[in-house]
Amino acid sequence: MMRDHRHDRDSSAAVHDGVLMASVDGGRAILPVPEHRDGQLIVMDRPYQPGRLINDITDRREFDRYFEQSKIYKWPA
Repeated sequence: MMRDHRHDRDSSAAVHDGVLMASVDGGRAILPVPEHRDGQLIVMDRPYQPGRLINDITDRREFDRYFEQSKIYKWPA
């Protein structure tokens, strides 16, 4: 389960270029924190792309798997 860490000082979250990111599963992936819209978790392309890039340059290769497991919907698809 993903939590909103904006106000949690002891969390594994960071802000990159105004995009809130969360470290998941002990740092195996860094995912953009989604918005809640109409009962669905949504990430726009702007937070998605830096999230993917951060995972690539920090040698985390689990982004796609964790993003899919999170049930976050990327808009536009």
